[in-house]
Formats: sequence, structure tokens, C-alpha cells
Amino acid sequence: MRSYYLDIRWTIVASAFEALLNTQERDVAWQFRDRVRQLADELNVPLSDGDLRNAYALRSKLVHAQSFLSDLESVLPKSQHSALYEKLESLLRNTVLRCLLDDKFGNFFRDDAAVNSRWPLSPNPNREAKKKQRIQAMIATCSNHLQTPCGFGSHFPAMLSFVLSGRKDLQSCSVTESTDCRSGSQSF
Repeated sequence: MRSYYLDIRWTIVASAFEALLNTQERDVAWQFRDRVRQLADELNVPLSDGDLRNAYALRSKLVHAQSFLSDLESVLPKSQHSALYEKLESLLRNTVLRCLLDDKFGNFFRDDAAVNSRWPLSPNPNREAKKKQRIQAMIATCSNHLQTPCGFGSHFPAMLSFVLSGRKDLQSCSVTESTDCRSGSQSF
């Protein structure tokens, strides 16, 4: 097997799993890792969380044309590419075969609700870590303004709204030195 074929095959297999198991437009990497792991457990294909993290990282680099597989030693040593790919392809083949032979199993893929019911997503540990980082960054940004005449309290409602919105663009919520808290005008 030559690596340039594997580059193409890797993206196709990963895309097949995404088509079968991803039901939302956000957290696509998490959906891939969590649901492929559940499917692998169900079909007795040995894929670890680390395997799936590496598989998705390689998929992303290949799909976004950041590199060829042979140059992605930093993600996974080249000597391990084929073994991981073969596990993924084996899982995909077993999944398709079972769908063809077992209508009940095939129906688990009929729509997003069926996929969500059969393979519910566990909480994404990265999402909570990112939320905590956003809060810490926001507090750090606003801590510079504790000495202003208005103090921290007048900015708190806007910061809380920002955190709860789930937005990631801290710049759009940063309180600037030109904020005039006494007049009630705040620019975010």
C-alpha cells in the first residue's frame, strides 16, 4: 500500500463515519471521537480514545490540505498509520455489513434522532475546559478596569452575557479604557 493512496482512503473513511454519526454542525471532532468509540466498542473493534484523537487529527490535516500523510509524523509515527487506518476501515466495513444484514441495526442510522438515541454524546471535556479558559481570559481582561471609577461591577452584566452566549471572540466584549461608566455608555 502506497502512502498517497492511504491519504485519499483515510479522508474517505473518516468522512463516511462523519456522514453516519455526526448530527450537529458544532463539536464535529467530539462527535466523531465519541460516537466512533461507542460503535467500535459495540462491534468489538479495538480503538482507543488516543487512536480516535489521532485519526481525526490526521483526517483534519489531510482534508484541509495542510500536509500529506507521510509528513504527519508529529501527529502519529508513520509506522503506525497503516495499523490505525486498517482498524478504522475494518470498523466501517463491519458497520456497513451489519446494516445490510440487520435491518434493526441499519435503522439506527436512519436520521439524526435515531443516531442521537443509539449513541448519545457524553459531555465533551474540552468544551468545559475552553469555557473555563474564556472566563479566565475575560476576568484577566477586565481586571485592568478594577481601578476605574466604575469598578468591576458595572461590567459584570455584559461579561456574564458574553460567557453565557458561548461566543469565542473576546475582543468583541473587552471593556476599553474609553468606556465611560459614569455616563452609562459602554462600548463592547
